[in-house]
Amino acid sequence: MTHEVALAILRAQPAPGIDASMVRRSLVVAIIVGTILNLISCYDLLLAGELPDPLKAILTYVVPFIVATYSALEAKRQTARELKALCMSFALAGADDGIGTSCANMEIAGEPRV
Repeated sequence: MTHEVALAILRAQPAPGIDASMVRRSLVVAIIVGTILNLISCYDLLLAGELPDPLKAILTYVVPFIVATYSALEAKRQTARELKALCMSFALAGADDGIGTSCANMEIAGEPRV
C-alpha cells in the first residue's frame, strides 16, 4: 500500500463514533438475542399462560443492545487506531505531502489526543 492510498483511506474514514447504522445493527441483534433469551428463561411461564416480569423482559433486550453497540464502537475505534498508525508510519518514512499533518490531526473519539 502506498502512502497516497493510506492518505485517501484516512480522509474517507468516518469519525469513530456511534452512528445510525450502528444503532440499527445493534437493535437487530438485541431483538434476535433478547427474544431467544426471553424464550429460554421464560418458556415455562409462557407455556403456563403467564407473563414474565416486565423489567426482566426489558433488560433481556437492553443488555444485548448495549453489548452490540459497545463492541461495534470499540471495533471502529480499533480500526481508526490501526489506520492512524499506518498513516504515521508512512509519514515517518518520508512521505511529505501533508500526510503527517493529516495523521497528527486525526482524532479518535474517546481517546486523548497525542
